[in-house]
Amino acid sequence: MHPNAEKAYLESQAKAFMDTINSIEPHLSAGVQTIREQWSEGEIVLEKAEGLLKKLPQTVEGIYESDDTLMDLTHLLALPSWTKYVAAIQGYDCLANSALLTILRQEIHRFNRLLSVVCSSLRSLCLAVKGQIILTDALEDAYNSFLSMKMPTLWQLHSYESCKPLGPWIADLIERVTFFKTWSKQFVTTAQQ
Repeated sequence: MHPNAEKAYLESQAKAFMDTINSIEPHLSAGVQTIREQWSEGEIVLEKAEGLLKKLPQTVEGIYESDDTLMDLTHLLALPSWTKYVAAIQGYDCLANSALLTILRQEIHRFNRLLSVVCSSLRSLCLAVKGQIILTDALEDAYNSFLSMKMPTLWQLHSYESCKPLGPWIADLIERVTFFKTWSKQFVTTAQQ
């Protein structure tokens, strides 16, 4: 067998082995076992989902409603003054022609889409657990993922690559969103000077 094929085979075997181990271990840690005895699985999932909805931002940059607050990148780039600035540039300008600006815009768009998927699925999961909507296959996967502390499949489809369990992945997502928010604010501040 070619070394790369052997490596891929061994990795798939290890993943299958770990999935088997995870499927037979208890769904919740021992510290939560006392809560589990008092609450149903649905109540535990509902509490976790509602807690995540409170922790996660809706978008990377947030929504600014008053004129005296710092504007976000999307609004800055849509202003006529920015369009005039870009049109008036003769040659290269490190601010307007920066490849990092393109990357920042793409990453903000990507993370806004991910946050939209995560937040909408969390809202739907809360409604399904309460019995207000039907529990679809995707919501059932999210429900089971919350019990086993894994990232739901729907989120994986829209997310960056990560092998982290649910809790550390959420903390990592919040750190990444904060990083791009800070980067955007710094760019807007520099552009407004």
